[in-house]
Amino acid sequence: MIDRLEPIPLVFWRSDSGREPVRDWLNELPREDKRTIGLDIARVPFGWPIGLPVCRPMGKGLREVRSSLPSRREAQVCSAFKTGRWWR
Repeated sequence: MIDRLEPIPLVFWRSDSGREPVRDWLNELPREDKRTIGLDIARVPFGWPIGLPVCRPMGKGLREVRSSLPSRREAQVCSAFKTGRWWR
């Protein structure tokens, strides 16, 4: 287990135009759904390393966080880690 005093920093992807489509999508969801997704996403930086069922590796450093929402839908958010100047 890795001992860490602070969580891994988490940022949303931003397009060249400055838009953050994931944040925009989250803001459009009902409050209960936002809370569920937020808690699941927060598990990654606060609990790393973390695996299934919260965070599934998809290969080449890409990971999927899947949430079962109170609105009876499933949400998927992809994450990646940036080290130095390259994404991993």
